[in-house]
Amino acid sequence: MLIIISLLLATGFLIAFIRATRSGQFDDPYTPSVRMLWDDDEAPEEEKKEDANPEEVLKEGTENDEETQQNNEIITKKKDSE
Repeated sequence: MLIIISLLLATGFLIAFIRATRSGQFDDPYTPSVRMLWDDDEAPEEEKKEDANPEEVLKEGTENDEETQQNNEIITKKKDSE
């Protein structure tokens, strides 16, 4: 009995969703009118990293490695003291 009720309820939600989609409920009339105002000059983060100086990228990587080593040392000391 509960399966039949849940199927009827799911069908009702599906019908409501399809009706709302066809009637334009999810259309966005605002965004296209302001899209021309957005700044396209800024490069995404991925492109910025590709253009970065390789030495800086390596330096960033070693900083993280040093931090990781320091954290590992602290964890090891805590385990040894227990």
